[in-house]
Amino acid sequence: MSPGIFHFGERTAVVTGGSKNIGLAIAEMFAQAGMKVAIISSSRESQIQALQHLEPKGCRASTWECDISDIAKIDGTLARGLFREIAMRFD
Repeated sequence: MSPGIFHFGERTAVVTGGSKNIGLAIAEMFAQAGMKVAIISSSRESQIQALQHLEPKGCRASTWECDISDIAKIDGTLARGLFREIAMRFD
């Protein structure tokens, strides 16, 4: 994917609610700027649809199932590997 006006290199954007609507548009814009995108959504079906939308466009994206209104679920998502994927940093 070629960079547009902005280019963020190999950084990772974590987008909560990124599987549809405005969140998906934000995730796509970060990907177009060269970032990897980690999408957090509580709906597995929406995650699959987001990947089907982003991957053909060359976006590097992963999805993580989590209801961010529940702190325990956030901790579980981070423990399952989100921290490893984003190289222990939020950009």
